[in-house]
Formats: sequence, structure tokens, C-alpha cells
Amino acid sequence: MTDTRRQRPPVPSSSFAPDQGGGSSKQGEERLVELEEELEGVKWDIIGLGEVRRRGEDFTELKSGHHFYHIGTKDKSEAGVGFLIHKSIAGNITEVKGINERLAQLTVKINKRYKIKVIQVYAPTSTHNDEEVDKLYEEITELLKNSKAQFTIVMGDFNAKVGKREDGEECTIGKFGSGERNDRGDRLIEFSISNKLKIMNTFFKKPASRKWTWRSPDGSTKNEIDFILTDSPHIIQDVKTVNKVNSSINLEKLQEKRIEFQLQLQNQFQLLADECPEERTLELWNDQIVETTQKLAMDIAGKKPKTRATKISDSTRTLMEKRRSMKAEEQTYSGLNIQKPARQSEKSYGKIYGATTPR
Repeated sequence: MTDTRRQRPPVPSSSFAPDQGGGSSKQGEERLVELEEELEGVKWDIIGLGEVRRRGEDFTELKSGHHFYHIGTKDKSEAGVGFLIHKSIAGNITEVKGINERLAQLTVKINKRYKIKVIQVYAPTSTHNDEEVDKLYEEITELLKNSKAQFTIVMGDFNAKVGKREDGEECTIGKFGSGERNDRGDRLIEFSISNKLKIMNTFFKKPASRKWTWRSPDGSTKNEIDFILTDSPHIIQDVKTVNKVNSSINLEKLQEKRIEFQLQLQNQFQLLADECPEERTLELWNDQIVETTQKLAMDIAGKKPKTRATKISDSTRTLMEKRRSMKAEEQTYSGLNIQKPARQSEKSYGKIYGATTPR
């Protein structure tokens, strides 16, 4: 069978090695297809991948048109990081740089003036010694120093628990940390402070179901060990865990969405209150509150598809459409101006997600 996939030409500063394969290549392709299917209900631009477990390094254009990059070890199907890049922004990629099976970097051009760099991390687990963890943070620091992008995001599975904010950590930790901190969490905070990065998960109030990213096999323990860090917090509009995709709607799901809506609305109203309230008129306040509430409701609940109940048969409807078309050709309408509303520009630079395999 001929492989119909097209391989994207190497981008600047990228090194490529033939994919040695990890297990069954057919199984790997099936998992990619499953991931793409799960993402059909999610708006995304870049997916950061951890624990990819594929050997070697490769950059491939998938049948869907999206681009898939991964880097792993040469002789073992373990660890591994990568990116899934949406086809709509694939042409904006300026650099893909794989460091090793735990670290990779993607640089994307936002416009003629600005670039954003995304660093994907998969940190060693607690079974590895501290020297390996320190080496990883040194490698990340080196990537940050050599940055030529205006914005930087460091994200992935850090296998660390940062817990709640302590005194003197306001520049790095927000008010909404969760759980108990461990030693690896201390190391992550130390790294963040030294590089002037904010751990953005802790700056957004979320229900527990939207925070934890790891669950023990028996389901009794849930921890938040995946984080998104940045030196430019104003480019991050929201951080949350997408733990279920394409699931059927039920009462439990509706309750989760209601809680999420209330928490995000509280966050947005606080942002509005902090932006020079003395300069606002009552009318402007009302417009901003209505606009914020409607936009947030649309983002969380989505738009209900229009359904039209009818007792008219398909054949009758076809005849009616033909008749309407004939009348339209004979009649000229005046004074009628129908336009599509202009899309509102978003302040964010797209949607970036981190993904790890279930553990």
C-alpha cells in the first residue's frame, strides 16, 4: 500500500531523523485518528503532547491536513514529546526544535511583528533522581535565554504539585493553587521565579473537575501536575482541564457547566472592576456586563443548533423552493441591506492545549 501522506519540508533550525517506529505503526496511526476525532468539538490551534512514546524524530502532515511533530529516544518507546499543529496555522511555523525525549520547542509567527514560542515539557517522575530534573530545568532555561520571540509559553507535564500560594510568591503563584505542595513543586516554583514566569493555572478559579490532570488507577487520588507558564500573562485568557470530549450531555455535565460559568463570570467581572471604573458611565457599564455575560455563555455552553419541526413533506418543500425561486427572479427588492456581522477580534493568540496519555 502506498503511503499518501505528504511530509512537510524541514523548517529552519529543525533536525530530522527517520522515525524508527514504536510498537505497531498502525496502532500509532489509529491513536492519532482517535485524538483528532476527540478534538472535533474543541477549538484549538496547537496541542502540546507529552508521553508520546514514539521512537526517533519526525514531522508529518496527516491526512486531515494537520501537522504532527514528535521526538523520542532512538531505541525505546518511552517518554517523548511533540506537537499537533492545526492546518490553519501550519504555514506560520518558523521553527521546530527538538532537544530530547522530554523537551521540544515550536515557534509560530502571529503576524509580521510578533512571534510566540511554545516549549513542551515532560518532566521525570518521582522514580527518577533529582539530577535528571535539574538537568531538564537547565535545558529549559537555555531555551528561554535564546528566545527570539516576543511571547513565550512553557507547558506540559511537570510531575510536580505546587499547591497553594505562600508568602513572597505573589509574582509567580495566583490565589487559586490547589492541593499540597511537594519537593518537585518547590523546584518548579524556584525555576519559575528565577525566569520571571507565572504559573497560569493558579490565576483562574476553577472547580476541582477542571483542575486535576492525573488520577491514580483506583481513582482515589487526583492531582494537578500539568501546568502552563508564561512571561506574558496578558496573552492568557483562560486555563482549564478538558477532561471529557464528545461526551453526551447529562445533568451532571450541566451542573459542571453551571459552576464553571459562575466562576468565570466572577473572574471577568473582577477584571472589569479593576479597569479604571471611575471612567465608566452607567450605560457603558451595562453594555460591558451584557457583552461579557453573553460571550462567556456562548463560549461555555455553545450555540444550540437550529431545528425546525415541520409537517411538510420533502417533495412539497422542493416545489415550494422552486416557486419561491421563480418569484425572486421576477421581483426586485429595494431598501433591503443584509450583511454578516463583523467578527470581533479576540485578544488571545489562539488556543493552546497540553495533552498527556491517561495514566
